[in-house]
Amino acid sequence: MSTVQRLTPSRATVTAPPTDVTRLSTMQIAALTATQVRGLSNDNVRALTAPQVAAIKATAITGLSGTQIDLLAATQIAAFATTQIAAFTSTMTRSLDPDDIHAMTSSQIGGFSATGMKGLTATSVAAFATTQIAALASAAVGALSTTQVAALGTTQIAAMGATQLRGMSAANVNAMTESQFQAANVSAFTPLQMAGFTATTASHLSTTQLRALANTQIGALNFSASSALNSTQVAAFTTGQLAAMKSTTIGDAGGLQINLVWASSTTKAPAEFRRAVMQAAKSFTDSFSNAAVINIQVGFGETNGTKVSSSAVAQTMSRGVLTNYATVRTVLLQDAGNSEFQAAADATLTTTDPTHGGKFLVNTAQEKALGLMSPTASGIDGYIGLSSALPMDYAQSGGAGKYDAVGAMEHEISEVLGRTGSVGRAFGPNVYTSLDLFRYKPANGATPAARAVTPGGANDFFSIDGGVTNLGNFNSTNGGDDYADWNARELGDAYGFGQAGVTAATPARDFIVMAAIGYNLTARGLAAARGTTTNTTA
Repeated sequence: MSTVQRLTPSRATVTAPPTDVTRLSTMQIAALTATQVRGLSNDNVRALTAPQVAAIKATAITGLSGTQIDLLAATQIAAFATTQIAAFTSTMTRSLDPDDIHAMTSSQIGGFSATGMKGLTATSVAAFATTQIAALASAAVGALSTTQVAALGTTQIAAMGATQLRGMSAANVNAMTESQFQAANVSAFTPLQMAGFTATTASHLSTTQLRALANTQIGALNFSASSALNSTQVAAFTTGQLAAMKSTTIGDAGGLQINLVWASSTTKAPAEFRRAVMQAAKSFTDSFSNAAVINIQVGFGETNGTKVSSSAVAQTMSRGVLTNYATVRTVLLQDAGNSEFQAAADATLTTTDPTHGGKFLVNTAQEKALGLMSPTASGIDGYIGLSSALPMDYAQSGGAGKYDAVGAMEHEISEVLGRTGSVGRAFGPNVYTSLDLFRYKPANGATPAARAVTPGGANDFFSIDGGVTNLGNFNSTNGGDDYADWNARELGDAYGFGQAGVTAATPARDFIVMAAIGYNLTARGLAAARGTTTNTTA
């Protein structure tokens, strides 16, 4: 006769894996160790009742292997308590399939620890219902890998609450696709998270999302991220939001872009200041198509730390390198097919150096546009500053006694882009610029118009057809004014002298000047150069 040992709930312990769990009470199940749980046979695992599953202690749950998790039915999975789920290791969660996820309640899902979350496959993550996603702890959301994030649908992203989104790592945020990112409540992100945005992430922001951002969030965007915002995105900002930005990029990728880097002095500028500068920058990005990113630091009352002169409306500083005529001629000739203006200008560039060995100063912005350096180099190409002492008209309304701020900024930006003159003097003896190649002295009796390669001319003019047609008179090279500006007889032009109460226009010749020194015209710019339009700043 065989003897059967009687198991009593109050006293019995199990020292080896049970051979038949159906005979064990929930209290006996609760007494199992992790080792004993791991030793359960496949049949025993399948035979566990829901109450027995719920009775396994959290400390013993970790004994379940991935293979055993695979054996559990959906009803068994649904029996786990939140505390048990919290004890799941990444090995255990790796065995949870979509059916298991569907069988779990939101409360159970809320029990996933960061460790457990890491083990879920992308397929299982994609199986989360929106109510389950909303139940996840912020630590669990923060533990998601980029692969898991990629598996989330837009409805799942939209279901995440503010606390969960704040728990996301920078890697998680930057791993989102555009559609995922636009489904997120970005106003929930902390300034620290915003500071970690990549350029790609920032480019995903919709105009609706941008309007919802607080100034502190916008101010936290790093240089690369804020520079990646396109014109449409920037236009969505309020004046207050604009004031919070570290930089603003005008123009779209693939064409001419001007990245405005706001100096600390601009925080003291009137609310309209930044929009006026942006409007000026846009007149160039709308009119010229060279694929280059020009970085310009903007100041208010100062230019790169130097106070704007009390008598000046605005001032510029730029950087450049010295090269030779052959190099300048070669890169300028590349644009002959862009427009009739460039074709005409390029035709006057003889193989013989008209300066007889002079050096040519090329601004870094112009180098980018002409392909002499990386078009996306990150250094500052130039500095512009608007007067904080003179009365300014920020809306181009022609206000009496006020100077046109937009026109003044167009003037300075054009100089950063290379609209400068030297004629062997301004930037040093025997130093010239590309614009000097289109500067002519008027005919004198039987002597025809000729290139002005020596200083001292009071009647020099701009021409792209060898001096036959005078398109505008330059400043004298005898004085202290910028040699490449239009002279005092050419008032009302952004590239000339600022005059109170007068809106500074940009007539056709201004576009032709920029085209001559290597800036390719867009359809809009070409129309303006032909005289179809007289001002692109409106």
